[in-house]
Amino acid sequence: MAVSQNDGNDKFPPSLLILFPLALLGQSFAIVFVKLAGMEDMPSRGFFLYLICALAVMVLYAVMWQLLLERIALTRAYMFRGVVYILILVWSVLIFKETVTLQNIIGSGIIIAGVAINAYSD
Repeated sequence: MAVSQNDGNDKFPPSLLILFPLALLGQSFAIVFVKLAGMEDMPSRGFFLYLICALAVMVLYAVMWQLLLERIALTRAYMFRGVVYILILVWSVLIFKETVTLQNIIGSGIIIAGVAINAYSD
């Protein structure tokens, strides 16, 4: 297995502009499926169906993430994982009708600021 020497100063390859958001969406949807499974009686058909969906999405996510890590620096890739928290916040409101607090909004703003600062620091 060859490991490329990547100093983290690489530009984000345009070919990954679709793969990266899909991977992050996949991770957030897997968490939604786990939450949906937790809302079902255990053991039940719905419980296992949601867990299987979560597992399938996580497998796809793992493959996409591996493809990303082969092409960009680890520090650059993991910086964007904070966006998953914001996606989960959106899904919690849209799907589960949960309430967003001021702390959620402030935390999301801090995450977005951190990702933006890091992404444009090159």
